[in-house]
Amino acid sequence: LTDIDRRTVTGLRPAWIAQTGIVGSFESTPVVLGRELYFTTPADQGRQRIVRLDSVTGEVAWQVELEAQGSEDAANEDLHLPRHFGPNRGVVAYGNRVYTGTLNGTLLALDRATGARHFEVKTASPRITGAPAAAKGRIIQGISFVDRGVVQAFDAETGALAWTWYAIPSPEEGGWWGDYVETIPGTDISLGRDIAWERANRARLAEGWKTGGASAPMTPTIDGDRGLAFV
Repeated sequence: LTDIDRRTVTGLRPAWIAQTGIVGSFESTPVVLGRELYFTTPADQGRQRIVRLDSVTGEVAWQVELEAQGSEDAANEDLHLPRHFGPNRGVVAYGNRVYTGTLNGTLLALDRATGARHFEVKTASPRITGAPAAAKGRIIQGISFVDRGVVQAFDAETGALAWTWYAIPSPEEGGWWGDYVETIPGTDISLGRDIAWERANRARLAEGWKTGGASAPMTPTIDGDRGLAFV
């Protein structure tokens, strides 16, 4: 890589091109481990693929094709991103497996060597577009197309649900109102809040937590030393 600089970059040529036969918005970041190259295709006409290529030759080592299981759900209510079509952002490699969220709202674990399925488990989402993260025996998946923002973690070996975290806590979890502060704590930067309006509407919006909190479609960032996931 040190041979590639401003003088030599114009001489670069494609080493290989792999055609998947699926069109759409490719947003998958390839994961490369030596000669193993993994990526996912967008969902197109109810099909989605998880592919392993040889990173030197571009030849297909294996590929797994998924088919959409129905379409009448939260993934296409707004007619913007129907379940049978749309992007997927890739896999995470962990141990001897690769994991990905699917167009059917499942977390799928495949064998790195063969593509054989180890497990496929349902998440809280009808449709996943983001790649998961892996740490400390957990596969952490941001969830999209749900009323209440949520992140879930699954056991990397068995697929069992380990925990679920909601962006907006329920009353039983401590409530979602927080403190009536007007600036970012420790600064004089205004939050632009109308505190009087919030207080006046607290009763009317008491159940806002049920449909509040942003989705977390992108891959969480992991601090392995501290055991923290940032979403």
